[in-house]
Amino acid sequence: PQVVIPGRGRLLRGEQDARKTLEANREIVEYTVDQVERRLLEGQSAEEIVHGFHLPPHLASNPDLQPYYHTIDWVLRGLISKRVGY
Repeated sequence: PQVVIPGRGRLLRGEQDARKTLEANREIVEYTVDQVERRLLEGQSAEEIVHGFHLPPHLASNPDLQPYYHTIDWVLRGLISKRVGY
């Protein structure tokens, strides 16, 4: 694509920019889901997961991955409740 207009965030200009940004979004989702599932299998509580969760530096510092509406603890709690309930 020459330009991708996302629902939120900046315009992605050109194939390389679009690919890099979409791959980073995929990576943060995969990492977050994987970590929640691993920690649940280890028997960690929701609070332990939320307070012990940290993104790798390259994801945490990526300007395209900064939260727009929700904080990471809100996302983590949503993932946890979908897997184990309230």
